[in-house]
Amino acid sequence: MCSFRAPFVIVSQPPLLTVTEVIVSVTVLGSSDGTPATEIAKRIVEYLEGGRVEAAGRTPGRLVELPSPSGGTAAYYADSAGERPGRWALAPDHLVPGSEVDTKALAAYLAGLDPDTGAPLLEARGSSRRAERARERQPLPPIAQEWLTTSEAALVLRVTASYVRRAASKAAKAGAENAGGLRRRDDGAWELHRSLVEAIDEKRKVPRIVAGYDLTFSVPKSVSVLWAAGDEEARTAVLDALDEAVAAGLRYLDRHALSVRVQGESVPATGVVAADYLHATSRALEPQLHHHVVVANLATAPDGSTRALDARQLFRHAKTASYLAGAELRHQLTARLGITWTEVHHGIAEVEGVPRAAMEEMSTRSKEIADALAREGATSSRARQVAAWDTRAAKTHGVALDALFAEWDGRLTAAGYGPTERADVLDQVTSPGLFDEAEQAQSFAKLLRVDGITEHEPVFDRRDVVQRLSELAGERCSGDAIDALADAFLEQREVVALEPVANAPDAVLRRDDGRAIKAPSAPVYSTEAMLALERRALLAYSRGRRVEVGVVPEDVLARVLAEERFARLSEEQRAFVERLTTSGMRIQAGLGAAGTGKTTALSAAVAAWDAAGYRVLGAAVGGTQAVVLGEETGIEARTVASVLARTLEHGDTSLVDDRTVVLVDEASLLSTKDFVALARLVEEQGATLRLVGDPAQHGSVEAGGIFRYLVEHFADDTPALTHLYRQQGPEMEQVRTAVSELREGKVLQALERLAGDGRILEAESGEEAYEVLVDAWYGERQRRLADPSRRWSAMTAEHHVDRRELNRRARERLSADGSLHGPELTVSGCSFRAGDEVVARVAAWARRSRTSSQDRSTRYIVEIEHR
Repeated sequence: MCSFRAPFVIVSQPPLLTVTEVIVSVTVLGSSDGTPATEIAKRIVEYLEGGRVEAAGRTPGRLVELPSPSGGTAAYYADSAGERPGRWALAPDHLVPGSEVDTKALAAYLAGLDPDTGAPLLEARGSSRRAERARERQPLPPIAQEWLTTSEAALVLRVTASYVRRAASKAAKAGAENAGGLRRRDDGAWELHRSLVEAIDEKRKVPRIVAGYDLTFSVPKSVSVLWAAGDEEARTAVLDALDEAVAAGLRYLDRHALSVRVQGESVPATGVVAADYLHATSRALEPQLHHHVVVANLATAPDGSTRALDARQLFRHAKTASYLAGAELRHQLTARLGITWTEVHHGIAEVEGVPRAAMEEMSTRSKEIADALAREGATSSRARQVAAWDTRAAKTHGVALDALFAEWDGRLTAAGYGPTERADVLDQVTSPGLFDEAEQAQSFAKLLRVDGITEHEPVFDRRDVVQRLSELAGERCSGDAIDALADAFLEQREVVALEPVANAPDAVLRRDDGRAIKAPSAPVYSTEAMLALERRALLAYSRGRRVEVGVVPEDVLARVLAEERFARLSEEQRAFVERLTTSGMRIQAGLGAAGTGKTTALSAAVAAWDAAGYRVLGAAVGGTQAVVLGEETGIEARTVASVLARTLEHGDTSLVDDRTVVLVDEASLLSTKDFVALARLVEEQGATLRLVGDPAQHGSVEAGGIFRYLVEHFADDTPALTHLYRQQGPEMEQVRTAVSELREGKVLQALERLAGDGRILEAESGEEAYEVLVDAWYGERQRRLADPSRRWSAMTAEHHVDRRELNRRARERLSADGSLHGPELTVSGCSFRAGDEVVARVAAWARRSRTSSQDRSTRYIVEIEHR
């Protein structure tokens, strides 16, 4: 999942679904350690009430602490005591929304009981298993056969096959294979001895109880500072605006996300119970306005039965509710206090005039968590929550709010947000700006462009519309108005409703533990502009299928492939080169899976085109890919953006002519818009376009998918490299199989296979993981120095923070062995010493002789001259 900052943040506890990075949060409230549902519910209410509930055996006024995220009874985290009584936010007919919460009734609903009679409201089924009989494990039936497949074992254990595969992998690590409990079939799948199946059953955990969900609505930091530094009137206005914002978010969820499952289908529910608690401070006793809206895990289905909530819908719509609540907050505060806002980005905006220094001064908890993450080298939302727990200070009770206001006043004034600055923030406008019909039409027109709502994906659903309109409207629309505008947008004639694809794989929501659940389907749409662009792409491809351009004569190709440097090409690689260079197609795709010798084959194709009098211009979406393509094939290579800017935008005709072959590598990254532009370029200049890549790898940042479409729908036109050369020998058999599984989307199965084959190294902490990776890299580097014929190796990581830490540790090793020497030079925040290895893009390319067999991989060694 991608990370962003929402106007309200969604924080989760394990096991959970990752929805956003941090500020509207969804937390699963539940237990998997056998604690009774009534006890879980009581602890949640006590925690929410912040000591107002006097529990038997506990000191009155003392907050009830719950275990840490690594285990425990009710995995729930609230970060401040309540400042006002809880209110019913959503309630059945006999309760009044907005009235004070009856804590006994709330505890009963969280336990799945009728608050008046104590009778169970839910049957013991599904994820809502709160009746005690749900934890009574039925005896395992006798197992007649000696060996069972994972599917057979799953049927016996009444679990999923993936559960069995994970258990088998753990057993393999523990030596079960050597002990006779596991064995591999010819296809690589596990078979389990019945004794191991019985052992797995014994270790099974009790069913997990889900008591409810906590929706945490937290405002941007500038709003908390605005409240903390305001007078009583301003503070009241901020709290009232936040109440309206939370209500708007809940109304959206009530309309679109609060549902139950009936016969596998998600249907709207009624009778949802939710309690709303306002909290105002963080554990560091700094201003942090947020609401905890606790939703009990039960609702009424259309047939009148009481069922558990369909959590998939809750998680699926939480981000959009966040955007709407943010829009409502901006609208309300502008109307009440006349404030203005920074530009809305990813759904969040800050109050104009509140200094960054003031926000940082009130963000001690964020700094503590960030420091803890940096020490561990972790970046995930799960790690952030654990860090939040581990760094939490004990709650301070009995501190008067007036005393806190006085302390905050001094700190904020010292940070540059004194009385004058505070006054300047207010009354900037008399009311929110108008979002009239003209503004609406302009916003709709913007969204309907190719770079509008289809900028990153060619299809969208209603949630995307709501989010984009929330940003475009700024503070000018209420949440409900934006929700209604989304329907108006979808009624535009330029919006095209798309038919579902038969047998298409369901979308999934990915949990932090790696498991995935199916997400409910929803209508999807595109725009006439995007469909027209895709039609242009396919027409350009069709027009160029039989134009006879870029053709290498047979005798020339035979002569090149007979050269000694290409003697080791396989028959598949030779066929790949032949089809690319002799098809005569204006535009042609080539499939080159990772590890199949694509670079070697492309080098031969480049040599063939060169021998036939063509000039090959390399291109790639990313700068790094362009550099690597140029180094490995010896051709000039640029980014696609550079090629298009120089030719189509600036009219430079010297770069591409009718003797040019434009070779795009990593073509799965190519957007549809750029594909159409390249097609136009080669048509106008009479050039040839070849696209090579692997659709199973990364997709484009902008709306794309055209390369995948060509590969899948024009398979007869598309030469392919499928045989793996990178992992050879019998000892790599499981690796080759895992690579194929990864290409097919069987991620967990591939990881389990690699783990069972000892190919995955695990670390107890981020610190240890860094050391393991750097040790492996440094050892390989030493081997390459001893044997220069070995290929360069590199470390990879997803996040910048990890890359920076790996580089730092690697440079420490190189400094220690003398590879780096001399003084440090800092440029744009990066430090260099003589001997540092960097990848650089040079302005002028020195084209190497393509007949040379020398190693074409190039590294630039920093040589710093000190004057």
